[in-house]
Formats: sequence, structure tokens, C-alpha cells
Amino acid sequence: MATYPSGVFTVPTRVIGQTIQASWFNDPNAEVTAIEDALKNGITHPVTIAGAVTISTGGLTVSTGSVNISGPSSVATLQVNGNSTFAGNVVFTGTVTLPPTTFPNVVTLSSGAIVSTGIIRQDSLPMFNVWSSATTTRAGGSSAAGVNFTSQDYVRGTVEHSTGVASSQVHIGTTGVYRVCLHGLVSGPNDSPTATLTLWLNDATSLLQAVASPVPSTGPVGPLTLATHQDVRIASTGYLTLVAAAAGGAATLTFGSTSHLTGLRLMGSFLG
Repeated sequence: MATYPSGVFTVPTRVIGQTIQASWFNDPNAEVTAIEDALKNGITHPVTIAGAVTISTGGLTVSTGSVNISGPSSVATLQVNGNSTFAGNVVFTGTVTLPPTTFPNVVTLSSGAIVSTGIIRQDSLPMFNVWSSATTTRAGGSSAAGVNFTSQDYVRGTVEHSTGVASSQVHIGTTGVYRVCLHGLVSGPNDSPTATLTLWLNDATSLLQAVASPVPSTGPVGPLTLATHQDVRIASTGYLTLVAAAAGGAATLTFGSTSHLTGLRLMGSFLG
């Protein structure tokens, strides 16, 4: 009976003068037969390869079970026909081509990841769209104050906003360039003060401003539309506030409305 695969065959030492025994030939023959059977019909025990492995033809095919690589690995070509799970980080240094693919769960792309077709760019998805469902009044020459965004259509990613607590603040968790838009109605009596909406970062840095000139005394009474958009760089994390103010007159201005379409609104998309 062959020692393989349960052990390693040990060849006894032969010396001159010994009588030749049948086992001298039969034992090695049994080992060769057992090894060839395993190579032909399947190796039933774990195989440890200490050095580099080269498969000269056909590649390496595992029909059952799995291939488990416990340490780092550099693979020139990897073809997986069935299901596969990568437990650690996988870095692709070359081009990765996917057939039509369905992801069963949410896929998170790191900042700056781009889908090459240009149809979807992860880092330019809308990040926030908040608005005020109530009007905001400002008397001419009075102190400016932030608009309370009591409603929101969506807030995504690292942006945070509460409609009930500190609703005037939209918290930004990622620095970079944002495309910011703001709009809303403003109305007042004839010869009204100048209306301004100013976007501030951390109540210290002005990023964007929309201005409506005073309504002339001979002209119509509002409402006027305040609207603007611009790409702005947010260099530090913190919060955005939209401040409404009336300057240059004593009359009171009314900003926004209760309408989803004409209420004061602040929107932003992350560009990178």
C-alpha cells in the first residue's frame, strides 16, 4: 500500500550484498501509481506552494470549492465565471470592463469616481435641496437674519440638515467645489428697499448673493424673483446660511411664499 497521500514515502538505504526484495520495486511502483492517480483524477488534500506558480497552458481552473488567498496577491488575469466574494480591498490598476451589471445593494463610490460613459458622474450628483414653506419679512435697515428652511426635498451624502432644529443651517461635511443655486420671490410696496439674499459659510464668509433693485415709486408692486447660481469653493467644513436683508428704505419686504415653487430655496451639487 502506498504511503501517499497520508504521508511521504521514505526510500530505505540499500547496500552491496543485500538480497534484492520484491518490495524494492513494488513499493516505489505503488507510490508512482498513487501520485499519478491523484494528478489525473483529483488531489484530495491541501496543496501548499511555497514559490511562484506557473500554469503553462489553460490557466488554473477550480471546478468546485473556492480559491482562498490569505495574503496580498498580484494577478495579471482573473476570470470569474461564478459568484465570488472579495473580503479585503481590491485595487484595479488597469481597465475594468463590466457587462450589464445589477448591484443588489447600494454602491458607494469614493470622491471623484467617474463613470466613463459620462452618463453618470458620482461627484456631481445633487447633494441638497431645501426650502422654506413660510414667508420671511425684513424691515428696511433692520438687522439681517438667516432663513429657516422648514422643508427639504432631499439631503444626501455628507450634507446634513434638520427642518426642526437649527433649520437655517445646512451642514457641509466635504470640502470642494459646489454648484449652488438659490431663488425665491420678494415683494413690497412701491419704492421698496433693495432686497438681498446672501449665502454665508459659517456666518463668516460670503459665497453668493442675489440682489433685487428697489421697486420705483411709479412702477408696479412686486413680487420680483430673486435668483442666481454659481460654482463656489467651500474650503472648510461647516454650515451654510441664507441671509435675507432689506436696505435703503424703511418699508418691509416679504421674502418667499408658502408655495413649493416660489418659496425661498437653496440647492447644491458637489462637483469635486
